[in-house]
Amino acid sequence: MGRPAPTDSSSASVIAHEEAHRLAEAVRGLPHRQREVVVCRYYPELSEAETAALLGMSAGSVKRHGHRARAALASRMEGDR
Repeated sequence: MGRPAPTDSSSASVIAHEEAHRLAEAVRGLPHRQREVVVCRYYPELSEAETAALLGMSAGSVKRHGHRARAALASRMEGDR
């Protein structure tokens, strides 16, 4: 099923830290363009148009790389459980 509910805030903090570390490692494993799009879209929360302008690509490319990156991350994060 999933992990049991943490019993205290220190347990929750450890679990959150482990999840963040796993996610960071999964992002590092993405191809370069997918990683760039993920970082731009979710860290400073740039729009598709802003990300496209910053990275010198079309908005369609941003969508495509973002979709592929999310699918890869979901697969990796689920596979690590």
